[in-house]
Amino acid sequence: MPENRGPTQILSTKLQAPGAGRDLIPRPRIVERLNGILDHRLTLLSAPAGFGKTTALAQWIASLQRQRVAAGWLSLDKDDSDPARFLRYLIGAFQSARPGVGETALQLMEGPQRPTHQTILTPLINEIAASDGETAVVLDDYHAIDSDAVHDAVRFLIDHLPANGHLVIASRETPPLPLPLLRGRGALLEIGVEHLRFTRDEIAAFLRATSPTAVSAEDAASLETTSEGWVAGLQLFALSLSGDVDLSERIRSLTGSHRFIFDYLVDEVLRRQPEPLRDFLHRTSVLSRLSGPLCDVLTGATDGTETLEQLHRANLFIYSLDAEGRWYRYHHLFADVLRQRLHQDDPALLSDLHRLASRWHEDHGSLAEAVGHALEGRAFDRAADLIEATAADSFLRGETSTPLRWFEALPSELIEARPRLAIWNAWALTITFKFDEAEERLGLAESTWRSEEDKPANGAEVRELQGAVATCRAGIAAFNRELEATVKFAREALDLLPHDAQMLRSNCALAMGTAYWGLGDLVAASESFDTASRFSEAAGNNMVTLMALCNLAGVLKEQGKPRDALATSKRALRIATAARERPLPTASMAFTGVADVLREFNQLADAAGHARRGVEHALEWGNIEVSIAAYATLSDVHAARNEFGDAEIALDRASQLAEANIVDFWRSRLAAKRARFALARGDLEPAVQWARECGLKSGDAADYVSERELTVLARVLLAQGDARSALDLTSRMIRSAETGDRQGAVIELSLLQAIAVSALRGEEAALAPLERALSLAHTHGYVRLVLDEGRAIDVLLEAARAKGIEPDYVGVIRRAQSVPASPETVGAQVLADPVSRREAEVLRLIAAGRSNQEIADELVVALSTVKTHINNLYGKLGVTSRTQAVARARELHLV
Repeated sequence: MPENRGPTQILSTKLQAPGAGRDLIPRPRIVERLNGILDHRLTLLSAPAGFGKTTALAQWIASLQRQRVAAGWLSLDKDDSDPARFLRYLIGAFQSARPGVGETALQLMEGPQRPTHQTILTPLINEIAASDGETAVVLDDYHAIDSDAVHDAVRFLIDHLPANGHLVIASRETPPLPLPLLRGRGALLEIGVEHLRFTRDEIAAFLRATSPTAVSAEDAASLETTSEGWVAGLQLFALSLSGDVDLSERIRSLTGSHRFIFDYLVDEVLRRQPEPLRDFLHRTSVLSRLSGPLCDVLTGATDGTETLEQLHRANLFIYSLDAEGRWYRYHHLFADVLRQRLHQDDPALLSDLHRLASRWHEDHGSLAEAVGHALEGRAFDRAADLIEATAADSFLRGETSTPLRWFEALPSELIEARPRLAIWNAWALTITFKFDEAEERLGLAESTWRSEEDKPANGAEVRELQGAVATCRAGIAAFNRELEATVKFAREALDLLPHDAQMLRSNCALAMGTAYWGLGDLVAASESFDTASRFSEAAGNNMVTLMALCNLAGVLKEQGKPRDALATSKRALRIATAARERPLPTASMAFTGVADVLREFNQLADAAGHARRGVEHALEWGNIEVSIAAYATLSDVHAARNEFGDAEIALDRASQLAEANIVDFWRSRLAAKRARFALARGDLEPAVQWARECGLKSGDAADYVSERELTVLARVLLAQGDARSALDLTSRMIRSAETGDRQGAVIELSLLQAIAVSALRGEEAALAPLERALSLAHTHGYVRLVLDEGRAIDVLLEAARAKGIEPDYVGVIRRAQSVPASPETVGAQVLADPVSRREAEVLRLIAAGRSNQEIADELVVALSTVKTHINNLYGKLGVTSRTQAVARARELHLV
């Protein structure tokens, strides 16, 4: 199957405001009203076609050159109803205004998962807020959008725009946006027909500039009544005049609705043009964008560039799309009338023109436009060829609506006859959760090539197609959380796909690794994540590389390789931060991974800093499971520092996310973590209550899925004095962990086993499992696994040292239990009551001028906790105010 060829091609002409015709009448009245854009979050220009919305906005944009306002432009069309395409162009529009923004948002769109529009737009909004000056972006022709997902994204953007951000929408229809709410807040500026129509004075000025005859006040008044100030009609009327026309009589002859007037006037204008120019206009009307070389292909002439310049000079309903004058477009109504005439007069020519345009766009790398013209020209075989060539790019960019529209336009029998096409159709259906229909398409693809399998010439192609089918089925299984099926299909796909199909292979390997990890096969998971990282790195996809590395780090830690896990997480962090002022939100996974290992090494200050950054970036990303994991890790760091109140707050926030989003895996794990915290505090009842409610029993099968919860259950049993049940449970779990190569679990469970044996048979009998645990922990660098057992292990540690079992390592643990001074507390040693690590952090933030609430937010603790820390600081420093505290802290070199 085709591979992704790189970043989305952005048509720069869609991001440029149309150039004004040379004879355009300035409209300072409208420009002045448009200046109110900067006082509102949203400005809506809503009026039927031909009322000059685009032209008015183009004049306003031009006027901004005299102001300190950054403005961007996006001309929309029906293809922009695809949410992924729309978001890329929207980001591009903001980048054209503010070149420094939007890179994070674009990076978020590179991954194998489809991030929400909230996830994508959040960093963009934050970067706009942090920029200097006003930023305004125009969305022209918004009526072309027919996607609820795009409307939702625009609503989110409007709701969260900062004070220096402004959105301008021009549309023929009232868009489905929260306009009443915005009106009530004073955040909406509305410009309608009553503002856009030409006034009598403007009509008179317009006619004086365009009419070869004198204009009376009566003529202007009459034309105002007939045209109702309709700009397009007035322009066409002026174009239809000749030197000997009776202006007054001509004005009196105008009757009927705007559209009828427009048709009549187009006829009049065309009748006045020479035959070659009329032919040029009709033939090129099929194009949404015009360039000289493209027009030459459709007309068979060689003067396309000169003709476009001539039309632009004549202001014949054509707009320049770039500063160089290479690309243009017709007024939509004007082109529509021309196409209708062409369809009525010569439908075969219309199809031929679309086919010519399709070939030109293909030759110039614009495959999506090539597909569109092929479909319009009913060249379905050609369209099918192009879709096969470009579908991979569209899907890997996250676009779904556009390919679905293509497939809906193709005859079903054509899809059924072409297995490659059927597979891409199945992929589109899978992404939109239409799994039964996707399976039907995959079945059609398989039935098409089965008869060809024995032909040597087709062998490689058939294998590639089979690999693509397996990839799609792996995706379906993953969506349905069918782990074993995911592994089966992903493994099959990797066996079949060619080695250079790097993007497909990396996504397969990532899905397979996640499934293996969920099944407890850490060796296979590790190999799969390593494969995914290598393929995605070769393909240049940082998002998949980062996700694969972070998952690999998690597996390595469970395998008893925390040092390797730390190195892998730091490698992922370097990828997420390389050549950027601010890390990507996806860096949250790496920050959290680093924090988790640093906590295990008992480097708690650094672990806390990384954990907080993990939370910060996870919330910015908007990925629910990553946010839960970040909060869970932060809670573990707090607990390791005996900050159980703060640990509970972080755990509460993780639980709220899990409950609100129904993530069952995390709900059970967080409940077990809460029970363990209760045990660590010496509060047995909540832990016993959890044990009664969780549904687990000491005789349950010791499988990987429930390993963490069963480990907490073993601790509850020990706390209740049921050492025999705890011993039986931990012994079975150790055998399971050994089989799965989970050395981290083996260490932890061996410690619990030693405690249980000591309770049943005495210290001497407990030394065997204890020695095993300490030896493994020492070898791999674990510290917290031992420290976290608290007083329950103290006596056994002394017995081990007395017997010469790992004496150096036991000394390390003993020294760690005494909490030696750290860089944050060195200066505090001159105080009778030294400042703690957390108090030192609060003191640093006070010195930075942060409010109590800001300190609470940054440290992810309750406001009451911050107040308690501040009161403790006042007492230790002998002061009564923030100012005195900062001054005294500086004397002691604490800040």
